[in-house]
Amino acid sequence: MRKALFIAILLLCLILRFYKITEVPASLNWDEVSNAYNAYSILKTVKDEYGNFLPLANRSFDDYKPPAYMYFTIPSVWIFGLSEFAARLPSAVFGVLTCVAVFFLVKKLTDSDAVSYTSFFLLSITPWHIQFSRAGFEANVGLFFVASGFTFLLYAIGKYPLRLTSYIYFLISALFFALSFYSYNAYRIVVPLIVFSFYIIFRDKIQQFPKKLLITYIIVILGLISPLFLTLSKEAFLKRFEATSQNVRQKDIDKSIELIDQDIERNLSLGKYLHNRRVEIVKTYVSNYLVHFDLNFLFLRGDGELRHNVQNMGFLYLFELPLLIFGFYRLFQKFDKSKLFILSWLLIAPLGAITGSEAPHAIRSYSIVIPLIIIASFSFVEFWKIIVHNKISIFVFAFIIFLSSLIYSDEYFKHYPVYSAPSWQFATKQAALITKSLEDKHSQITVDSHNIEQAYIFWLFYTKYDPADYQSNGSKKGFGKYVFDNNPPVGTKSLYVTNTLPPNFEKIQTVYFPDGEKALEIGSIQ
Repeated sequence: MRKALFIAILLLCLILRFYKITEVPASLNWDEVSNAYNAYSILKTVKDEYGNFLPLANRSFDDYKPPAYMYFTIPSVWIFGLSEFAARLPSAVFGVLTCVAVFFLVKKLTDSDAVSYTSFFLLSITPWHIQFSRAGFEANVGLFFVASGFTFLLYAIGKYPLRLTSYIYFLISALFFALSFYSYNAYRIVVPLIVFSFYIIFRDKIQQFPKKLLITYIIVILGLISPLFLTLSKEAFLKRFEATSQNVRQKDIDKSIELIDQDIERNLSLGKYLHNRRVEIVKTYVSNYLVHFDLNFLFLRGDGELRHNVQNMGFLYLFELPLLIFGFYRLFQKFDKSKLFILSWLLIAPLGAITGSEAPHAIRSYSIVIPLIIIASFSFVEFWKIIVHNKISIFVFAFIIFLSSLIYSDEYFKHYPVYSAPSWQFATKQAALITKSLEDKHSQITVDSHNIEQAYIFWLFYTKYDPADYQSNGSKKGFGKYVFDNNPPVGTKSLYVTNTLPPNFEKIQTVYFPDGEKALEIGSIQ
């Protein structure tokens, strides 16, 4: 019975992550295309698009993404070619594996089959995890390593005296924690803090082990992540810092200056202390932290980015709200170390998102989904014990879960691909495919780089342009017949892709979004 239940949940998990994976979302976004093409480039030439040999960061659009997703896409591209399915396959696979990892994590934490199966089920159907498992989000791959790292660590400290399996579990745990650093930037902040809280909470068990083993464990992790800090250029770290936090800091500094000036005009001497820039920055960080526990963010509206969630829905189902409330109530009634660890994970997870200019941020706080699901699952089991003898209550509860899942599935698979298409660069994909079919008839194809962001990477991907030739002769400004420029072409045999063609161009084709709205025009000089 348990085996059948596990297989049934696993099949549900697979279906929700692989069904129409190349159609929903409607297109690859630029990050997905960048990871896939650079994986293709490394597969063919052992170098990325910039000619860097086996890089430890995907330079991409000079935002220097961690490299794990790019490298995990290489086998996918090797098997399935440079395709949309290959680009999204790693995320879907690791999404399924994360659900399985959470099953074993919860089983070890709670020693309860009921809570572990419920966690497995709830994570499988949760919108937050489905959304990020169906597209090439680096954070989704990293979440597997975070969950698995703690799973193996729990199994490692669970047996004393030491056995061979314990040493293996310690080693695997260290490997997974290190891989989380190569997966997503926020985990470089969050994972060490959660590991430290794990040590504090379970130190009585951990201190039973030889100090040499613990020191070796730390050395292995540091050794595995050291290439990130020893080989990456200073520019790579600064660019990422500027992309995520520089705007926030500058706004706080400007606000501090403005408020201090106002206080000086009113002869208030305390202004320079009350509105010190450090005070304003801390206030912003605290606000950015707390907003990740906002019920609107979690259950109603999400974070406002259509690539992260569907319209008019949060990242969790509404039926999970009473479960979480009841779960926190029961959690504190009988507190133990496992529950304290879950709570510490919950409180630490948003810290990876507090320095950014966008808060709340669903990706940077993504690891919070695991403790939330565990608490909801614990509550579910406790609630089930209360209603188990009431058939009407069981039916109503099951119907609410089914109806919630049905509403979300309808919204996600039918409507979301239509209204979210602009956020997924749908038009850029279509334009690349159309111009590819017309390239033999034209000597040059110019793409408006001012109105079409990061256009070059889409044409590299959809034309499957030879990476070796691009490294030698191409750049972001052009390769082969393709030119990416702010100005329209002047040759009569040139094709032009832009949002609105100049008057002297004859329209050949119009690119529309799925809702019928005009997106781009393709034409040539009359």
